[in-house]
Amino acid sequence: MLNRKHMMKLVIQILDGYVPVFTVSKEAIHCHHDYVQKETHFGAEAYLTHKGAICAGLNEPRIYRIA
Repeated sequence: MLNRKHMMKLVIQILDGYVPVFTVSKEAIHCHHDYVQKETHFGAEAYLTHKGAICAGLNEPRIYRIA
């Protein structure tokens, strides 16, 4: 997780001056675009890899697009 925090710090430094000033209201969310989840399909349990997806389960942090 330290590498993600370091990358986020570098990205914010690079974007400084290019995007409007913003504040983090609660927490920064580091989204990984792949995740594995145990699921049941046709009566069988399996671990499935969701490629290119962000988990949005109940009580998990969400990303909202504000237009």
